[in-house]
Amino acid sequence: GSEWVTDDAICFKVCIEEAVMMQHPDSSSQIRVGKTDVVYEHKPPSVEVPPSTLQADLLSLLTEGRHSDVTIEATCNGEAAPVTFSAHTGILSQRSDVFA
Repeated sequence: GSEWVTDDAICFKVCIEEAVMMQHPDSSSQIRVGKTDVVYEHKPPSVEVPPSTLQADLLSLLTEGRHSDVTIEATCNGEAAPVTFSAHTGILSQRSDVFA
């Protein structure tokens, strides 16, 4: 059992941290994120790397429900009809101790 689950229901809060860009990227290819003493510099790759499909692949796992092993029902204070979607316990438990 889990301290987060009661009667097969779970309630969790999502916190989003916003990164503030102090300066828009320009021709210098440097971006300052949050703190002005941290600089990320873009360097061209030494080999040609194809565009990543990881985001699309993970999104398709959610939207298509492929290989899912749990169903989550989400409600907003009972104000709207519940939304149900399929998920993957491996991904949930890796991203949050709530699902471990």
